[in-house]
Amino acid sequence: MPDPIGNEILRLGRCINMSTGLSHPSDKDRAKRIFADLKKQGHKASEEAIRQFAVNNGWAPVRAQELASFAKKYVG
Repeated sequence: MPDPIGNEILRLGRCINMSTGLSHPSDKDRAKRIFADLKKQGHKASEEAIRQFAVNNGWAPVRAQELASFAKKYVG
């Protein structure tokens, strides 16, 4: 997975409420902006790579899957 995507997942994890994941509208908007910017820059990663990276970096498996499913619309 490209470093810019991993770096943004780490940053997102520090900004959002990890117990609720992307369920809060402001957290979802933040993620949308991040992944839209990564897409504009031409970065791509598979849904599984995003999910695995998130789990490996402290995201609960269910929240990591939510993130990966959301992100695939942009960088998948």
